[in-house]
Amino acid sequence: MVIQLGHGGGSCPVPVNGGSNFVIMHTNGIHPVNIAFCGCPGTVTHRQQLLQHAWYPATVENPQTCATFALLNHFHLLTLQSKVSSIHFYDALVRETDNTGILHITVRVIVSFSLLEIYAFTHRVGIVCFDVWFENGGISSC
Repeated sequence: MVIQLGHGGGSCPVPVNGGSNFVIMHTNGIHPVNIAFCGCPGTVTHRQQLLQHAWYPATVENPQTCATFALLNHFHLLTLQSKVSSIHFYDALVRETDNTGILHITVRVIVSFSLLEIYAFTHRVGIVCFDVWFENGGISSC
């Protein structure tokens, strides 16, 4: 299965492979997925396509790891209410994915922590562009 970005989830006449080791972190665990970016002329950048899909990329150039806005909001609420650290939140997410310890979870741990901490920081200082991106359908809204 391949998740197609752009075109509202429909097929793209010029798909661009997003890599075979793309990782999505969501509230129900850490998931390796196959994605395809829209490669049509005049389309937005890969990073912008991820943001329009409500996925926050861990890096600006050639992202291979994303967290869903739902996960980032969940982490933010937990840090406000229970003061959970990013390491404990990540450990719980790994257990949500595989509580037996049999599977090898292939997430770039440092990137994951940075992603969670950056999101929490932006909310503490009042930057709410993440919500604007999602509600208005694109990064240009911010």
